Amino acid sequence: MAFGSIVLLLLFYYIRPQDWVPGMSGFNVIKLVVAGGIIGLMKRSRDEPAWRFMTSPHEWVLMILFLYALFTSPDPMPTAIDLGTLVVFAFIGLHTLTTESLLERYMSWWLAALIGVLAMVVVTRMGMDITGAYTMIDEMQNRFCLNTYTLNNPNALGHTIVAVLPLGYYLWFWDNTTFNRLRAVGLFIVGVWAVIPTESKGSYISGAVSFMVSVLFGRKVMVQVLVAMLALGMGGTILATLPRMEGMKSLGSDGGVQGRMMAWAMARTVTLTHPTGMGYKHFVAWIRWEGIMADKSTHSSFVQVGADLGVIGLTLYVGMLVVCGRSLVQYKGLTPTMERCRRALFALLLGTCISAWMINREYYTEVFCLVGAIAAYHQISVKQRREAALVDLQKQEAEDEAAGRKLDDHFGLPETAFKASSRALISKAAVEDVGMSDASGNVLAERLKVPGLWTHLGLLDVAMAVVGGQLVLQVWDYVMATIK
Repeated sequence: MAFGSIVLLLLFYYIRPQDWVPGMSGFNVIKLVVAGGIIGLMKRSRDEPAWRFMTSPHEWVLMILFLYALFTSPDPMPTAIDLGTLVVFAFIGLHTLTTESLLERYMSWWLAALIGVLAMVVVTRMGMDITGAYTMIDEMQNRFCLNTYTLNNPNALGHTIVAVLPLGYYLWFWDNTTFNRLRAVGLFIVGVWAVIPTESKGSYISGAVSFMVSVLFGRKVMVQVLVAMLALGMGGTILATLPRMEGMKSLGSDGGVQGRMMAWAMARTVTLTHPTGMGYKHFVAWIRWEGIMADKSTHSSFVQVGADLGVIGLTLYVGMLVVCGRSLVQYKGLTPTMERCRRALFALLLGTCISAWMINREYYTEVFCLVGAIAAYHQISVKQRREAALVDLQKQEAEDEAAGRKLDDHFGLPETAFKASSRALISKAAVEDVGMSDASGNVLAERLKVPGLWTHLGLLDVAMAVVGGQLVLQVWDYVMATIK
């Protein structure tokens, strides 16, 4: 039930039939998903690992971010409900995806949800306006979008579709069969065909960088350098041929970009004057445009978080992403399935970070679902390493036992109860030195203390979060100084 709930959440978030299917308007899937996920976790079978709460770095950083936003918000109750629901999504994902097979299936469903969006685009472009998007497309000067809550503007649709490229690469193309590679190529073609009419410059850049990094991830440094140089040379030429990309040379004269920079400047002022920000979802930039006061979106997740939660909150938010990145970089997959999931998750995380500079999705479901999936990958990786260490420990104990018996036989000493109990004490001491045992004296792999495993937030995580937050602020200032 828990796994079905998080899959339904992805499908309802991306495809959103509740927005365009007759009879489903106002259907509150969120309550059903949360209830189904919690009930599923509570009814977990005894064969599965016990539900252990707050045992990963990701849970701690999520909880710290939640409590910080709650105590700095002018309206604590709406914040608790809204942000608390997102945190619950991440927690359910973490505690549901307990095996590598479940994690792989979840990633496949994620790709299926994106393919569902592609199908909606294809159907709409073929003349079947199933979401009622044609009027919106006309208002946006023929830039393509869909009439759903999350995809109702071209930029949002473009940034959503481009995720198909890196995700499809790792799930269908990388280290796969010929058939899967062929359908991956077909998916890439349809994905590019679908994103071009959005005319979203940010999605073109995000998709190109994410896909290039995905292809190069894990390869030799020399190959990465050569391909990156080639991609920069050819990629720039190709991107320049796409719609609206000629405007990249004169961004400062673009009216939309000018308004965006005004919003960024206001948000930056908030970070300098209000260390804790305006409060969760409370910052709104009001600018005078053509004699009329109008609210202007920041078009940046990082900028919005900085204005909402201040420098401290921005550091916590960036820290959440940094912790996710550390899990994927530090723990390579021990099996082909885990390595495939690691690379797919890395591609999604990279795309999320790039898009965070161009669209507002800071408090969207997909971000917290991704955090939950990466946290699950982290926990599975830790468990696999503990199990491998336990096997090595048991093997070493068996070898020591055999060596002891061989010495007894060599000197003709009888196997006395005293010597047997001595060996048992030595074995027990070795076990207690590296882990914990159950009532029968068997070592529990999930509690085994393995040197070098990262299982809790530490000073390194704090330092990386602070550096990451400051880097975001530096980029923020640089962009405002450059685009005038």
